[in-house]
Amino acid sequence: MLLSERRAGRRLLNLAFGVVVSAGLGYLASKDVDWSELATRLREARPGYLVAALTVGALAALLKAVRWGVLLGGDPPIRLRVLFTTMMIGYLANNFLPARAGELVRVHLLQREAGVSRVTGLTTVIVERLVDAVFLLCLVAGVSLAVPIPMPIRQSIVAMAVVLAILTILLFALSRHGESWTRPMITRVQRCVPRFASKLGDVPARLVAGLGMMRRRRTGAVVLLMTVLIWMAEGFPVLLTMRSLNIGLSFTAALFLLAVISLSAILPAGPGAVGSYEFFAVLGLAPFGISGSRALGLALVLHVVNYCTVGALGLASLWMDGLKLKRPADFTV
Repeated sequence: MLLSERRAGRRLLNLAFGVVVSAGLGYLASKDVDWSELATRLREARPGYLVAALTVGALAALLKAVRWGVLLGGDPPIRLRVLFTTMMIGYLANNFLPARAGELVRVHLLQREAGVSRVTGLTTVIVERLVDAVFLLCLVAGVSLAVPIPMPIRQSIVAMAVVLAILTILLFALSRHGESWTRPMITRVQRCVPRFASKLGDVPARLVAGLGMMRRRRTGAVVLLMTVLIWMAEGFPVLLTMRSLNIGLSFTAALFLLAVISLSAILPAGPGAVGSYEFFAVLGLAPFGISGSRALGLALVLHVVNYCTVGALGLASLWMDGLKLKRPADFTV
């Protein structure tokens, strides 16, 4: 009972911290905005472009599900329908839960629907996020060579590059030596706490299974190629949203903005990243001369497009799987 109360307390503290961070960043993003001009710009948005953005966003989500299946491997492979629905339900949960806890929901549902262990599922999600972060970081660094980038973004690039390099080396080493490194540690735990023996015994094998992409060159090449395709596809909804608001930036600018927003997800934020999403979107538009009401208007519409894409696909996935939002067991690990 005491342990559950402590967990609840930590979750509440994390939620409160994320909400404070989001509120502060949201204020910084909007403090110099002319609200009447912002309202005018939002009313002028052309809906046809936004519908197209939603459609392309759905196709990008399907590509992500295919890539997740490649990371998981398996013989026979997991059905695409299961991968897509569990992934989108997890993304939907991210819109309401802090600290991207929807990823845990996604792993839990994958275990229930396909029998994949939580250790393996969570490891593939970590690898997926790492590959995305490395690609996006390279994209931001490449654009920064041609465009003056604000100092906060430059400093963040350096810090993230160091962290990602360390994490990549660690995961690669675990993919090669994971069982031999973790087995002695688990053996000691089992001796001290025998009742955990059955739960911990196959953890090393599951961990190594989740890191399979880092050992198999062909799989790694497929994942890297799909990552490029995914983020190219993700860039088009951003470009279409820009066109909807009569902002004539290039596809490169759209990709840069997408990269800045996506990388900001690493930082703590409240549910749905409300406030922090807008702050980093405004920050990502600054190098291209877009600021004030134009920048915040684009950030808000982009956030809504993302919410609608994830919401529609997530709710459809819930319906397809026969789940109900009111069942807490479906959203716990």
